[in-house]
Amino acid sequence: MRYALTLGLAACTGCGDNAPACGHVEVMNGNHNIWGGQIAVDEAHVYYSDYDNGIGMRLVVQQPRDGGQALILTARDQFSRLGFGMAVDAENLYWAGELDPLGYVLFATSIVAGGRTFEISTVSACTVTAVAVDAFAVYAGARRCNDGVDDQPARVIAVPHAGGTTELWSSPDADVTAIAPVNGDIVIATTAGVVRISPLGTTVLDGRAAYHVEVDNDELVYSTEEAILAQPLAGGTPRTRYTFRTPVDQPRAFATDGGDLYISEPPEMVYLAEGGEPMSIVGDMGRAITHIVARDGAAYWPTLAQPDSIAVLGTFSGGVFRVNRPCQ
Repeated sequence: MRYALTLGLAACTGCGDNAPACGHVEVMNGNHNIWGGQIAVDEAHVYYSDYDNGIGMRLVVQQPRDGGQALILTARDQFSRLGFGMAVDAENLYWAGELDPLGYVLFATSIVAGGRTFEISTVSACTVTAVAVDAFAVYAGARRCNDGVDDQPARVIAVPHAGGTTELWSSPDADVTAIAPVNGDIVIATTAGVVRISPLGTTVLDGRAAYHVEVDNDELVYSTEEAILAQPLAGGTPRTRYTFRTPVDQPRAFATDGGDLYISEPPEMVYLAEGGEPMSIVGDMGRAITHIVARDGAAYWPTLAQPDSIAVLGTFSGGVFRVNRPCQ
C-alpha cells in the first residue's frame, strides 16, 4: 500500500537562497492531515503520522529522508486518538495511541517488515506525551487527567526489551513533556522541572518547568520557559545556549544535531551552530509546531497547518517539512 504525496519547495521568507545543499526547505508531504505530535528520524527514513487520510484511518508513515515515495507502515481506525512522541531503533518504530478500553497503549511497528504492530504495554488512561528508546528498554510518559472516575497521575514507564513493564516515575502535580535516555538512566522533562532517574534514585536537575530534553554529544540539552540550557552529562552548572524571544505560551520545540540547534520561534525556525549566532532559516514553519527532529545536517517537523493554509483541523492543511543546515 502506497501513499500519495506532494513534493515541492516551501514558499516562505527567510528559507535561504543559496544552493539546495544549504538552507533549502522542502515539503516532504503536503496537503494532508498530518498529526503534529509524532515524528522520528533514523539514518535512512523519517517517520510521522496522518490522523485522517480521507478514508477514516490513522496512518503511521515511513518516508526516505531525502523525499520520495512514502510507505504506510500501519493503520488504525479513526476513533483511535494518537499520542505524542515517537522513537525508532534498528528494528522498530515506537509510538502510542488509544486502544479502548485500555486507554493509551505503547506500540512497536517493524520498520523492516512493516505492517506488523505489537501492543507492548498499556501506559495510562491519559494521553501519552513522550516516547523514547535505548539499548535497554522503551519508555513512555503520560500526562495527568481524570478518566471519568478518578484523577490519574502522570507517569513514566519502562518496557525492557526482555519483557515486562516497570513504573519509573509518577506525580499527581506535574506532567511529562519529554524523555531522554542517558547511559542507562533516563532524564524526563516535566512541568515541575528536569528529573534524572537512575538505579540509585531520583535527582532534580532543574526545578523550573521544562518542555523538551535531548542528549547531544556529552551534554544534556533542555528548555525552560526562558531559555535552552546545556549541562554536562557528568553533572555541573548548566550554560545557556539560547534565550527565547517568543511568548512563554508557545511550545518550546527544538532539536539538536552534533552541537547545532534548530529552534521553533513561531512562526520562524532559528538555527544556532555551536559558537555561532542565531539566524532565522525558515520564515514560516506553519501552525502548532510541537516537535522537531534533526540528524546529519537536516531538521524535520510536522505541522497541522502549512503556511498560507486555512488552518482548520481536518482540511488537509498539514504537512511534513525538511530544512538543510545553512552554509557557514
